[in-house]
Amino acid sequence: MTRPWKTSLPEKITRRDFNKTFAGLSAAGLIPSEYSAAGENPEQVLNPLRRHASDIRPFMRLGVEHIYNGAIDRRYNCMPFVRFNLTDPPTWAKHIEWGCPHMVGRFVDALAVCSSVFDFEADEEADRAFKKYLHDCLDNEFTMPFHITIRPSADGSRSGWIHNCREVLLGLLGLMKWKGDEESAILAKKFVRAIDTVTQDTGRFPSGSINSRGWGAYSPEQLNMCSGRLIRALLN
Repeated sequence: MTRPWKTSLPEKITRRDFNKTFAGLSAAGLIPSEYSAAGENPEQVLNPLRRHASDIRPFMRLGVEHIYNGAIDRRYNCMPFVRFNLTDPPTWAKHIEWGCPHMVGRFVDALAVCSSVFDFEADEEADRAFKKYLHDCLDNEFTMPFHITIRPSADGSRSGWIHNCREVLLGLLGLMKWKGDEESAILAKKFVRAIDTVTQDTGRFPSGSINSRGWGAYSPEQLNMCSGRLIRALLN
């Protein structure tokens, strides 16, 4: 079925403009009849102009390929790149301090989801590095996610952002479900207990940052210290 409206709409459209466009197309007979009577078709969707059959598995495969072949630096034990410039010369990819374990948790969570949809060849070198990063970032007296960098500080001090708790927990759960990794399951439980301990009295973290000496200063602008971001991971 051809869709004459496909090239006539801008990439972003307001609700008001959408309604006007939809009404105009309906009047011109360009909207298929299956969409014309609201509520009569059980398959009707909120935006019928974009309704078409779609198989997202090829895009998921591209995501897996990107993680393994484009987003990690094998010169530095598969540490993730975080910032890219791939369109204007000179092209580059950079490591940023907060990228590990943040991006690692995202990668493992995505790979675990993809593994439940289709088969792909796991990259054992990358997977081992991912697991080590997720485990090492919590290897501190607070069991909180400290950053892992290419060049550690001269005095051995470490720091981390509470913003990364969600990603680390999802990554550990991903390893547990995808790889059946019991060590990650045990660490995830320990991590959740640590989260519970520091949030039990107030319902939030003491700060959005932590370092080898303890918690950073409280800042009310940090939206409850990122506690809400953890809900999905905690439910999992």
